[in-house]
Amino acid sequence: MFIGVTRSGGDVYQVTSDAAHTLNLGTDIISLDVAGETDATQLLAGAANSNQTYFSIDSGANWTTSTKEPTGDSETCVLMAHDFLSYGKAYATTSGTESAFSCTTDRNITWNQISLIDTEITNIKDLAPSPLYSQDNTLFMLTFGTKYSL
Repeated sequence: MFIGVTRSGGDVYQVTSDAAHTLNLGTDIISLDVAGETDATQLLAGAANSNQTYFSIDSGANWTTSTKEPTGDSETCVLMAHDFLSYGKAYATTSGTESAFSCTTDRNITWNQISLIDTEITNIKDLAPSPLYSQDNTLFMLTFGTKYSL
């Protein structure tokens, strides 16, 4: 069993029949999701006090962070799709300024807003219609804040 803990001593813990062992993430966790087999469990955790997400492919022995986090200030709640092991799709919600419902399809490397977006766009770098605009009515917009976003 894995447990995410928030407040003092926040971290991710693995509970066995005899004890609880810290997995040394070293941050308060507000959400945690688990997929896979016992010896190679994949974990996705959301930070309580930031928009950061953490991912482990080896039952919490090692953790990576995303290169493009979900937008928002804090309380990052995560959920792996039912077929996460095959396709790497997961969802996240955040709270605060620039919060949104976001999605990753590359196992936590990049997150993109897909709904409930609380964003004020102030710097549009470029705008282009989709090659199939007459059929899909899609526009691509490149914005820049602290990072570029498409």
